[in-house]
Amino acid sequence: MGKISTFRINKTVEKTRGIRRILAVFLTIFALSLVSCRDLVSNVREKRYRQTLINQFSDRFRSIDCASFAIPNAIENAICGYVTVPEFHDRPAEKTIKIAVAIFPNTQNQSASEPLVAIQGGPGASTLSFFPVGFLPQNFLAPLREQRDIILIEQRGTKYSQPSLFCPEVRQVALDVFGAKVKQNKQRVENLNRDAFERCRDRLQGEGVNFSAYNGWESAADMAEIFEILGYDRVNFYGISYGTEVAQLLMQRSPEKLRSVILDAVAPTSIYRDRYIPRSASYALRQVFSSCLADEICDRNYPNLERVFFDLIDDLNQNPITLAIANQGKTEPLKIPFNGDTFLLYTYLNLYSSYFATVLPKYIYEAKDRQNYTWIADSIATQLNGSNLAKGAYSSYRCAQQDYVEQSRNAFIDTFFEATAFAKAERAIQPDNLYCELFAIAPLPQKIYTQVKSEIPTLLMNGQYDPILPLPFSLVVSQTLSNAYVYNYPGIGHGSLISGRACPVSMVSEFLENPDRPPNEDCIAQMKTEFVDW
Repeated sequence: MGKISTFRINKTVEKTRGIRRILAVFLTIFALSLVSCRDLVSNVREKRYRQTLINQFSDRFRSIDCASFAIPNAIENAICGYVTVPEFHDRPAEKTIKIAVAIFPNTQNQSASEPLVAIQGGPGASTLSFFPVGFLPQNFLAPLREQRDIILIEQRGTKYSQPSLFCPEVRQVALDVFGAKVKQNKQRVENLNRDAFERCRDRLQGEGVNFSAYNGWESAADMAEIFEILGYDRVNFYGISYGTEVAQLLMQRSPEKLRSVILDAVAPTSIYRDRYIPRSASYALRQVFSSCLADEICDRNYPNLERVFFDLIDDLNQNPITLAIANQGKTEPLKIPFNGDTFLLYTYLNLYSSYFATVLPKYIYEAKDRQNYTWIADSIATQLNGSNLAKGAYSSYRCAQQDYVEQSRNAFIDTFFEATAFAKAERAIQPDNLYCELFAIAPLPQKIYTQVKSEIPTLLMNGQYDPILPLPFSLVVSQTLSNAYVYNYPGIGHGSLISGRACPVSMVSEFLENPDRPPNEDCIAQMKTEFVDW
């Protein structure tokens, strides 16, 4: 009997196991079906919401394939196209131009919140070449797309807008100079640049470009008109660097269109910032030197950093070297003369990147101990391989401000900086020549550039190591804004939101949820510069 009972029990167990297997398979199929149904519903919702947005656009929006703007395929449901606007907004019946835009519908597929609009700086830099990668799934700006639609606008005259005021003639001069096709005599290079700008001007004018139409005031008017064409009554507006100037002009020109404003790397409209470049650069360098000194490991590994840095510059100026630069598409590198002033210039330019300050002490000692300048060679190679900056637009926008170029220095800025610029920075870091006399641009009235007064909630963000627009410029702007929140982020260069750091991203997200109160800033206290040593 015992054997028979055991047999029966085993058969029962096997039956039970079989039933469980069948049930597990059924449940797996059922779960997969639910996922498929959910995905199907989600896809339907995405397509429906996308079409809802398109339906609200006016007929002045013309849709095109987002591949035309090199938008990554991984950014799903993007809507790309051109908006037609007047060349001059006070002459709406006359000539028109086209502004490139990209709309990223929010991932919740609902229209409950005002969108976030973003523009690049420069002036003349490309928004559409710069921002989209940040909104890739799992990337640092993706959380902002969960809240609301994102609209990227390519300012007039920049890369994808039409016409584009690119000047390949100017880039060719840089290639010829670095390639030693012309002798690097300062006056000779200046003459070549001037000639290149003149040829660029002639070509663009021959294509019908009126340079007087390309300025911050007209760009701000574009923004307000684009919001209306896309069917948005109000927006949250983000500008970085020169984009903050356009944002301030928009606050002045169309305040009713703005729910909130975010100014990142803040440029006052009332100050000729180029006058302060050597002092801004010196301020950023002092921040790096003092941060390293206060960091036990950095100070131990790289002692007397400031003195070593300037001794290195002196030595390179007295004993220039030849630097090999990778030449795209060619086997032989370019060989260029390299001195201390060039070392200082590229240190300044690289401080725009938030990562660079963390490696600068290491780079300084690598240069001192091993004559290793690889990072500068890479920087120059990147510069020679092309830029998304439209030089014609850069000069046009800046030359339109020439009425206030000669104004006196700003007392508040002078007081804040306290220390003067390093003498070597005064020599090595100079603003670009705009060649305004070549473009015959009608200057805008000075009153346009009076510092804006506004009650619009405004978040002002600054990076500790920003080499061109550090904290004091933000403080100037905030003085005339009654609902301004100013934050300085440790360890960050030019652009806090685009640094990818969690703290500024989370603070922007919170500010967008409720711009009438300051975001929680506790995370700032946790930020520090993690100096690299390898």
